[in-house]
Amino acid sequence: MTTEIATEKEHQTVASLLNSEAVKARFREVLGGKASAFMSSVISAVKANKALSDADPRSVVSAAAVAATLDLPIVPGLGQAY
Repeated sequence: MTTEIATEKEHQTVASLLNSEAVKARFREVLGGKASAFMSSVISAVKANKALSDADPRSVVSAAAVAATLDLPIVPGLGQAY
């Protein structure tokens, strides 16, 4: 059982974390109707940036949650949540 949990955590991606109901609910709580677009922009930013792709997905989602709380857009060109 412990091995299954560890293996599951190793295969988590930003997209899979953002697809979990608990994470979706938290982003909806913070962003309301903008949550889906925000989460999509996080996934796009990760796909476009090798450093983000290599980072721990939980760290990326955590940083995205902070950006959401501060109402910062996840648009690399703006550099607000960079």
